[in-house]
Amino acid sequence: WRKDPGHIVELYSRWARMEARPEVTIVFGSMYGFTARMAEAVARGIAEEGVPVRVLDAGRVHVSFLIREAWKRKGLVIGAPTYDTGIFPPVEYFLRLLERKRLRDRVVGLFGSYGWKGGSVLKMRERVEALGWELVGEVSFHGAPTPEDLARARELGRKVAERVGAVAPEA
Repeated sequence: WRKDPGHIVELYSRWARMEARPEVTIVFGSMYGFTARMAEAVARGIAEEGVPVRVLDAGRVHVSFLIREAWKRKGLVIGAPTYDTGIFPPVEYFLRLLERKRLRDRVVGLFGSYGWKGGSVLKMRERVEALGWELVGEVSFHGAPTPEDLARARELGRKVAERVGAVAPEA
């Protein structure tokens, strides 16, 4: 950094503006593997558009790493099963911390599963709207994902990738 202090100043300036890379982070939680399968389908849709994507399981990755990855990328896709009519706890905690940190200016997609009654996607949408993020789309599905559900997830990934590419800063 001593050879190029301007580089450090530029990095700090970018971080202060919350400027993010034209890439996508997928953060999901899964109890029985159904939401994980949908996360993979979303990731395929994003990759097909040529946008770099990172997939993270909120139940296995420490929340500090989830926040770091969400901070670095313009696109954020969040997936969670419904848990007691709300959001699966590891994903809910992640969202609560993003609210506290006031992360802004993100392009977002949502997906979630339910057994008896939905709720995770609705609750996630409320948080996305409160944060002022741009919601591109959402997919809700019952039980195990069908081929049609997986196709809708892939399409959600494409839409988020297209939007992230459209809002990417000039290089």
